[in-house]
Amino acid sequence: MFVCGFWSLTFLLDMPSGNRPRVMLGTFMLAGFFIYLAHTAFFSFQYRLFPYLDPLYAFSCLAIFPLFYLYVSLLAVDIRFPWAKLCTLAPALLLGLTSALLIMAMSPDEEHQYLRVSILGETPREALAPLVEWKMLASKINKLVFGLQIVPYTWLSTRIIRTYRRQLSNFFADTEGRTLRQIRLVLLCVLALSVSSLLVNVIGRDYFVYRKLWHSLSSLTFSTCFFTIGWIGSRQNYSIEDFCREATCVPDEHPEPTAPAHDNSSELKARLLHTLGKEQIYRRPDLRITDLAPLLHTNRTYLSRVINRDLNTSFADLINKHRVEYAKGLLSDKRNQQYGLNYIADQSGFASLNSFLRAFKKMENTTPARFRQRVMQQ
Repeated sequence: MFVCGFWSLTFLLDMPSGNRPRVMLGTFMLAGFFIYLAHTAFFSFQYRLFPYLDPLYAFSCLAIFPLFYLYVSLLAVDIRFPWAKLCTLAPALLLGLTSALLIMAMSPDEEHQYLRVSILGETPREALAPLVEWKMLASKINKLVFGLQIVPYTWLSTRIIRTYRRQLSNFFADTEGRTLRQIRLVLLCVLALSVSSLLVNVIGRDYFVYRKLWHSLSSLTFSTCFFTIGWIGSRQNYSIEDFCREATCVPDEHPEPTAPAHDNSSELKARLLHTLGKEQIYRRPDLRITDLAPLLHTNRTYLSRVINRDLNTSFADLINKHRVEYAKGLLSDKRNQQYGLNYIADQSGFASLNSFLRAFKKMENTTPARFRQRVMQQ
């Protein structure tokens, strides 16, 4: 609970700076804080407080996935706040409000009956009051909707991350520090939280009340996941807004060719491969497609299309493939044995050693050090 409260406060205080993704992540963490608050009241036997926290609990459980989806959208899709997407919070608002109205309408006896039957898991000895039946039905619907949200919101968030990654790799040769690679780990944490919550709901929270080991394990899982989400979120500074700012700083000055597409693409592909091989422009650090397009007398949109369609690759992979080939030549030269991998990476055009290692492993299925060792032993 402390973890969620700390991170949510940290991110929400960032509101004046206009960092909308961090503010949305803070709202997500705040929803987690309310879930923890309700669990704290339950497991510390503060049952008098629980009916008042139940509406917040109902809303927060159903808001977790929509809020994460909004967070990812602000990182990778929407430059402005996606007001239309707030409709994704409608089920959470509706069921949270329904829970609040039903509890407000209950008498003390009905609240006590609901507490014993629904919260403590006791078998009712008398007929349930209508309001209690309605409240239990609302709780079941809440659990059902929560379970139904997992697949679509996971798919939507994953698709957004993949689309954003394609955008980056078709514009930058070096995407390090700009990707949402770590956000995928956040998505896994959200899934872990959801699966754990489903298991707890299926088993029943009353099962964990007197089983301290299982209670501790579930609490540790929740705390670890929320801490990971907050930690990664605090380190994610690059977003679609930054990408659009960089991508639009150099406009497309050259119109698309008007000749038949096949002829134009074949000619452009030949000029592209010739330019890469002759001028070694791939050795330029932080190379962008807007640096290459003017040399080929075309625009970045058409050039990107030719690279994707005719070469069946992305701009980043095309450039890194040439960089890796150049690095292999340096690693194979015995005169370069005294030079470390940092030097090889820098001479090949990589922005960092990590980028070099990652690209080399991807292209050659081995590390540069092992490649050099194998070549020198021949």
